[in-house]
Amino acid sequence: MTLTPAFQSALNGLQNETLTGREKGLPAGAWRLGDLGKQGWNILRGDVPLPAMVIRWMDVEHNIQLMQDYCDQHAAWLSPHGKTTMAPQIFAAQLEGGSWAITLANIPQLQVARSFGMDRVLLANEAINDYDAHFLAREMAGHPAFEPYVLVDSAEAVGRLARALERDNPGRPLNVFVELGMPGGRCGIRTVDDAQSLAQVVLGSSQVHLAGVEGYEGIAPGANHAEAAGGASVFLKRLAEAARAIRPMVGPDETFLVTAGGSMFFDLVVDHLGKEALPEAQLVLRSGGYVTHDAVHYADTSPLGGKLGPVETEAQLRPALEIWSTVLSRPEPDLAILSMGKRDVPIDLDMPVPLFWSRAGAAALPLGPGYQVFRVNDQHTYLRLAHGSDLQVGDVVGCGISHPCTAFDKWRVLLTVDEERNVTGGVKTYF
Repeated sequence: MTLTPAFQSALNGLQNETLTGREKGLPAGAWRLGDLGKQGWNILRGDVPLPAMVIRWMDVEHNIQLMQDYCDQHAAWLSPHGKTTMAPQIFAAQLEGGSWAITLANIPQLQVARSFGMDRVLLANEAINDYDAHFLAREMAGHPAFEPYVLVDSAEAVGRLARALERDNPGRPLNVFVELGMPGGRCGIRTVDDAQSLAQVVLGSSQVHLAGVEGYEGIAPGANHAEAAGGASVFLKRLAEAARAIRPMVGPDETFLVTAGGSMFFDLVVDHLGKEALPEAQLVLRSGGYVTHDAVHYADTSPLGGKLGPVETEAQLRPALEIWSTVLSRPEPDLAILSMGKRDVPIDLDMPVPLFWSRAGAAALPLGPGYQVFRVNDQHTYLRLAHGSDLQVGDVVGCGISHPCTAFDKWRVLLTVDEERNVTGGVKTYF
């Protein structure tokens, strides 16, 4: 997709923003964002303060292309979830790579998108707070090209949106998805019959337009991945049933969307909701974690990851995030303390994985087996060392992360790097 002139202009303006050492991970001084890659900095040489989380941009580009090819192969549209990165520069790369839209989770995130001139946005959530509903209505009224999609799971939600739209009078209806949820899950109507009834409520209002049905399979419970996959399949079969039941309620020439898909089970979504299984609907996948992938959680669970994915490495997603920190102390023979902590790296799903090390600015080398992060404090990380390790105070260690959705929110600026960890630019986040 070609970026809108407004989005391109906002990105150009972003490159002119001044950043300083007040931003974690940047040296003391002041630079334009667009000039960060011109300073000759290298992560391993001590040119920037550590810890620093960096993005291997060549791997981001690989992942965007690989996921878009997957969607094209299965005739699915891609609306990647922007909550993962909240980085308009990455949104732009995804849209230029072929994404149909960007998905967001709430109105504050949508406000970021609108401030950058983004037009087509899928809000994968209810938006029935008074402020939320009127913000949508006002944006639609003031910007004819703005194309939002939101979820509804009750007649009350439809009514609140309709009243806001009627007051602000955008002159066109708001696109809504009937949201189907799973028992014990979060939002979403629970039965197919109730979903049909809610679709009738939507069709009875001139202020909203029935765009399709929506669900999310990624919260299916299970003691392990296989059990969760089974639960996800059960739910997706019910979502397909809802789509088949509601599809005849709209015109035959009208595009009817069905959307689901996190970063773990998008292959199951294609199986149950793709063109072969559900030819009467257009599938929209919303996976978000793929863009940087990770070294643990999605590496183990993604259909394009290293564990469950293709054997050929070129057909696998690549972990694009690394966090580099310094060995502060060797207080015990098998223990090193690193200079990063909970404020810098996610630990909600798994501990960071030690992958590389460097001494005195030399090229990064693999750490090998026997190294394990086993504890993380606010500003310190405990690294268990392999027997006979030569790791010394002052060496730097590069770790892979698990769960990118809780990595980006810890950094307002992430430096992009090449294979040698030369800094090539910077990405700004908006959390």
